[in-house]
Amino acid sequence: HRGVHALSAQATADYEAARSKVAAFVKAQSWREIVFTRNATEGMNLVAYSWGMHNLKPGDEVSSFVVIVVHWMCLQQFCVCLSNSMR
Repeated sequence: HRGVHALSAQATADYEAARSKVAAFVKAQSWREIVFTRNATEGMNLVAYSWGMHNLKPGDEVSSFVVIVVHWMCLQQFCVCLSNSMR
């Protein structure tokens, strides 16, 4: 909920309705699987540093668009540093 004013309550309802519509469109199991970000860079950062930190291991390769490869390269360097520090 964004506030106590009627317009903020309506904005919250509309926002959550949009999340449900997107979930149905992409055939998600739940609206809880849908995350809105401000832009593609923010979305890729979210994926790289949430999913990637828990699923990628040193030696894994990631294919990516050139525009977003920097995020994966940073994560790869972090994994290498983490791997080296655990030796």
